[in-house]
Amino acid sequence: MRTIARTVIGFALPFACLMSTAALAQRTTYDYRRQADFANIRTFAFRDAAPPGERTARIREALEAYCARHEADEIYRAGQRQGLPWAPIRTQDESLDDRHLHDRGFWVPVQHPELGREFLYAGGPFIMPAAPWRFARRPPLLGEHTAEVLAEVGGGEGERAGLRAARVVGEAGSTR
Repeated sequence: MRTIARTVIGFALPFACLMSTAALAQRTTYDYRRQADFANIRTFAFRDAAPPGERTARIREALEAYCARHEADEIYRAGQRQGLPWAPIRTQDESLDDRHLHDRGFWVPVQHPELGREFLYAGGPFIMPAAPWRFARRPPLLGEHTAEVLAEVGGGEGERAGLRAARVVGEAGSTR
């Protein structure tokens, strides 16, 4: 069993589920009611006399039990069909295997000429045709722009040499 995280007003509560991980964005009591319906929780009424915190705890316990019987992708797809904000949380390798991310063009091939090869990078987090997201270039190497940045902030070559000697800044191609 792996963990599933549920977001509740800015933080996540973990749940155990089968084989993978997922997250649920939870915003209001209404969402709790929808989640209870989603998980076929019929063991209590929302209009009973229990204080809201107790009702929330009962729903959380019921969702834990529900999630323990299902895989995150199953929960995610069922939630999508019902308009609920579930999403799988995946490792990098699992994300690279996600057909949906490939189909929507999420992965962007980026050339690394210094290594003589290309790598896939995560692209834009959403699709916005009026202002398309684009990947301009590979990330800089350690120290690649140090000289230009230090020249912009001032100081002479002696000061820059002192920073390099103190290992405060790296040089292009260094592994520090």
